[in-house]
Amino acid sequence: MLYGAIAAALIFNSHLESFYPKPWLAGDGLLGNSMFFFLSGWGLAKSWQMRPRGFLDYAKRRLLRLYPGVLIALLLLFWIPTAGWDAYGVAESLSLFVYPTPFTYVRVILPGYLLLFLLLRFLGMAHWRWVVAALALAYLAKFLFDFQQGALRNVSLGLVSDQYHFLFYYAVIALGAAHGSGDLKSFGSLWLAPLLTVAYLLTKLFSVLCNFGNLFPLLHLLCLLALGPIFQSMKWLLRHVSAPPISWPLRFLGNHTLEIYLTHSLIIGGGVIALLGVPFVLQIPVLVLLTGFSSYLLKTVSDHISRWILAEKS
Repeated sequence: MLYGAIAAALIFNSHLESFYPKPWLAGDGLLGNSMFFFLSGWGLAKSWQMRPRGFLDYAKRRLLRLYPGVLIALLLLFWIPTAGWDAYGVAESLSLFVYPTPFTYVRVILPGYLLLFLLLRFLGMAHWRWVVAALALAYLAKFLFDFQQGALRNVSLGLVSDQYHFLFYYAVIALGAAHGSGDLKSFGSLWLAPLLTVAYLLTKLFSVLCNFGNLFPLLHLLCLLALGPIFQSMKWLLRHVSAPPISWPLRFLGNHTLEIYLTHSLIIGGGVIALLGVPFVLQIPVLVLLTGFSSYLLKTVSDHISRWILAEKS
């Protein structure tokens, strides 16, 4: 719950460049997204342990969790403002509404779902080390090739090839699944969480302020190393710290992470805050309220659609 809530808060904050006097204050999207993917791998591995599924059943459940909300958000963001289907050809419609879509999460998680199914069904997560090692070697090979070609002279974390992010996020998903399946029981002492997190944040701040974009492999590495200890420390906090006043907000954030990501993108992409004429000092609070209310509505509708489809097929 706490881990997912922090991921949602970081993802939300990462979209606020235009709301801060200094754009670099809008962080940290990489850490938030990575926590999200780690949690996805962890949850799917836990679910698989309780009940292994065939591919069609597995895929149906994953798609029903993802696509009702994604399609509603896309209809509101693209279809309605552009007067419907006539604005898109078949190829454009498939690219927009099926895959890859404008949402980074969808582009990464769909192949990630397939990767996880293959690992859980045919390899078993005991082989997670080999999976992460293979992804790391592919990442290193891509980096060395780009470096040799001179393609990394003026880059930043947000401008590097998507291939780096895909390889990194797949390693994150595999790491989360390894922990969720019990094959990786501990990430070491709890003090590693703040140490690695601070090291990552300072490195990223240095990279941004000094315009030293070539540090992105180190940022990915530090982020990957920090995810497990952070997850472990959040579980420890929930066991040892009682905080009833904030339990509901944490639960809401953790349960609506996908919907917060979608509605937040929708509100910012549509320029809703500017259209409402909200004073600058109130823009972030109003954005928080709008996102919370919209994400609640989106999840409610999406859950009803998913339950209706499952009930019809059963």
